[in-house]
Amino acid sequence: MVHLVKSGLANKDRRNAIRNTWGAIKAYGKFRFGIVFILGLSRDKLKNDEILRENDQFGDILLLNQLDSAGLVPEKVVAGMQWATMTLNANAIYTSVDDDMLVHVPNLVAHIKTYDKPTAPKDSIPCYGDLPIICTYSYQDKDVPSRRQESKWYMPREWYPNDTWPCYCRGGMYVVPVRLVSQLFEVSRRTESLYLDDVWVTGFMRRKLGRGDVNIMPAPHSERNDFQLIHDQKDPEDVIVRHMWGNIAEKPVNVTDLIYDRYKVWDVDISPNGTCVVYKH
Repeated sequence: MVHLVKSGLANKDRRNAIRNTWGAIKAYGKFRFGIVFILGLSRDKLKNDEILRENDQFGDILLLNQLDSAGLVPEKVVAGMQWATMTLNANAIYTSVDDDMLVHVPNLVAHIKTYDKPTAPKDSIPCYGDLPIICTYSYQDKDVPSRRQESKWYMPREWYPNDTWPCYCRGGMYVVPVRLVSQLFEVSRRTESLYLDDVWVTGFMRRKLGRGDVNIMPAPHSERNDFQLIHDQKDPEDVIVRHMWGNIAEKPVNVTDLIYDRYKVWDVDISPNGTCVVYKH
């Protein structure tokens, strides 16, 4: 499983927080993990040099030859899909993640394993190439386009007249087998881009595969409403992700501190003598 994290150029503190918490888990049971941060360029050569030094240190940055901005997110997603298609085995698992998310890796693995075939031999390694898209953060089957011009997710009616979006995963985090990622990447090359990348990829592009909605599924607690997603402070025991809401201008928070603080509350067992193998940065 490789996590493709859409990160802002200036968010090194977030990247380090991820590297030192859930991103530090390199193995759990039969699962092996990698992490790749997707960034764009700066107009400032010194800042670009800093990113190159960061990559020299960690080796985990996929750098796009485009200026970094909030509007670059769809291109980051497509770049991640292209990289996964070209680099990873078709039976590997890809996740698309925002850099203000905290992931409970053991609970994520536990949920993925619910898709295992019960007839498989006990010591076999499952093939996950036929998994659906799994919405680990927010599954939306009847979401309504925002018509408020001040909204970050504003969608003019003349651009999209329908009253609801196709079923999709909100982009905080979702899980896709690389075999399906490759199909979505091919579709992206002939699908008009939409700045709402999550609707574009897991809604419109997924529907173009011609399988209806059988290739998208909710994970536990991903069907919570907006109020619950924002205000529920106590995570259930089987929580998979926690959103820190770091990319909303009217909701300023210190994402880095929240990632460390919540991870301590979760008390995830990542000791070398436990079921996880961890390589500290």
